[in-house]
Amino acid sequence: MVMCADHGVWHEGVTPSPQVVTAIHAGNMVRGNTGVCVLAAQAGARVQVVDVGIDADPLPGLINLKVARGSGNIAGRRP
Repeated sequence: MVMCADHGVWHEGVTPSPQVVTAIHAGNMVRGNTGVCVLAAQAGARVQVVDVGIDADPLPGLINLKVARGSGNIAGRRP
């Protein structure tokens, strides 16, 4: 089970990737196109992808348990 969410500290420049990448990777996992999916298949396991806070509309194939569209910025400078 992979839990996916965005975090508000992205606004502080702590990562080179924009938040849209989270939704892209989550979609790739649903389609089985990631390293974790290959490893799971080798072990005879399946990957379940859960949206607990991706800053995007619900994505097909994900288990939607969204608490919010991303978290706030814990650095406190921006929402």
